[in-house]
Amino acid sequence: MAKRYSSADLMAAILDLRDGLGGLGGRIDSLEGRLERVEHGLGALRHDMNKRFDSVDLRFDVFERRFQLLDQR
Repeated sequence: MAKRYSSADLMAAILDLRDGLGGLGGRIDSLEGRLERVEHGLGALRHDMNKRFDSVDLRFDVFERRFQLLDQR
């Protein structure tokens, strides 16, 4: 047989749950801020890596053109 709880017991449990979860709001905001900083850092890193790869790709293009000119001579 299921135990029956009074309205006061249920209200007390709800308030305990609310109080327990209340502290999570600040932690969630803090984690969101950290996540945004990590995402920003990853975006900056991705931008820097792409810039470097573009530079290397440009160098290969220059070398390839020079070799083609040498082959034509």
